[in-house]
Amino acid sequence: MIFPFHPHHLLPKFPLTSAARAMALEAHKDQKYGELPYDYHLKAVVKALEDVDFEEYDVLAAAAWLHDAVEDTSLTLHDIRQRCGGRVARLVDAVTDGPGETRQERKAAMYVKLQAAPWEARRLKLADRIANTEASIEDPKRSRMYASEFPEFIRRVGGDHQNQDLALRLFWLYLDSPSVRDLPARVNRLEEAARASARVMWMAENYAEAGGRFGPEVRSCQEAKEALRRALDE
Repeated sequence: MIFPFHPHHLLPKFPLTSAARAMALEAHKDQKYGELPYDYHLKAVVKALEDVDFEEYDVLAAAAWLHDAVEDTSLTLHDIRQRCGGRVARLVDAVTDGPGETRQERKAAMYVKLQAAPWEARRLKLADRIANTEASIEDPKRSRMYASEFPEFIRRVGGDHQNQDLALRLFWLYLDSPSVRDLPARVNRLEEAARASARVMWMAENYAEAGGRFGPEVRSCQEAKEALRRALDE
């Protein structure tokens, strides 16, 4: 059974989500997400997790509300474990940045945890990246950062068959980002992504089937897929 995102009046049916939401709203209450209240981002991550199997929804939605709590607030994994249980705490831990002096080092440490975690943790991270990418459309610096990280990110996070819907959605966002919007940049980025991960091929095929276009110079999406195949054959 597929269970989409639910409005707040249904939260009592999901005790972990209800508890996690209350914890997150209190922990992040003085923080901003750009110019917006921080819960704008948390809600966007929860929304991106729609179409989750019913029995998984409560755990994943709870983790989504709390996914930045350990990284950005005084809440600890112990606090989360006490209120929401071990599964939620493990998911939050898996998507929390590891130690490091630079963003690259912190993300590399997080990827190690993610790859050892259940597929649900990678779904949560995909939802987080989708929400951040969508919010960065009007921020060229952040948009370029996420676009530059896409090949490594999708290689590390996008391989689970359960998560192909979110991986494909992120792929579309990547192709539509300002830094890869022109045709030459798109082809170059696609080839780069293809070299990083053969999984990008099924994304390109789905993109074509959904009617996506790479630009006026490309007569069909088949040409873009052929460019990817050439890259994979090298």
